[in-house]
Amino acid sequence: MNIEIDFQTEARQALASKAKIVLITGGAGMGKTHLVREHAADDVAIIDNLDDCTWEHFEAVTQDARRVLCTLNTRLNQSRVHDRIKTKVCQGAIVHMEAPNEYARTKIARQFGIDPRFINIVGGRVRTFPALVGCCIAMNAVNPEDLEAANKVINNYSDKLYGLTSRNRPSHVFRTVLDVVKDVYMVQEHEVTGQRRVKALMWPRHVAIYAVKELSRLTLSEIGNYFGGRDHSTILHSINKIKSKVHWKDEGDKFVEMCKARLDERVEATV
Repeated sequence: MNIEIDFQTEARQALASKAKIVLITGGAGMGKTHLVREHAADDVAIIDNLDDCTWEHFEAVTQDARRVLCTLNTRLNQSRVHDRIKTKVCQGAIVHMEAPNEYARTKIARQFGIDPRFINIVGGRVRTFPALVGCCIAMNAVNPEDLEAANKVINNYSDKLYGLTSRNRPSHVFRTVLDVVKDVYMVQEHEVTGQRRVKALMWPRHVAIYAVKELSRLTLSEIGNYFGGRDHSTILHSINKIKSKVHWKDEGDKFVEMCKARLDERVEATV
């Protein structure tokens, strides 16, 4: 099915151009990564979310690349991207994708051919692009005369943020991780998210940050906002700390599994 997606048109044009560096910016859930990966090749460097990229990594992956394709969840001038990376990226093409409004979402729903009775409802209530596509596909799989089933599909997808289920919605992940940290390491929420740097708090904080990164699609900067406004470099340091030694990573991974189990329990309790 060939679906015309107006809000992605400018990004597609930039990616199809001869620009050596292309940056696609815009909020989560608009298909930036999918668009970029359509142009993957052996000599094309893809950097998904420049906010997480250091200058050293940028240099390493782009040194021999014919093209560099990047994504970013905010506008470049509002990001914390390294200044030297910004300078390089500004030499290429930069396109900002605005989230589809209700009119655009309704148009996409109509192109998917869902029952006309539900087009405006889907366009109005399902706000992110991945969720919208998933909802339209699911709607075409149910009997349109079964209103209960159709409404269940719409309710399910309209409750998805960033195209994610409630199991890994950022706020649910963060809350669950803090609860498990409290149980395992006997520390309080305000101690984990606070600014104190005493040894007894540093390790639980590192583990919590690592778990949130593993269980969500939040950027480093977004995770930092959850953890007391820490900048992305501090968050990256915590994640790298866990990964730096095998036994530390083993402990971090076991903690992540505990958080997954707790998330599953919470989701089952709400079903």
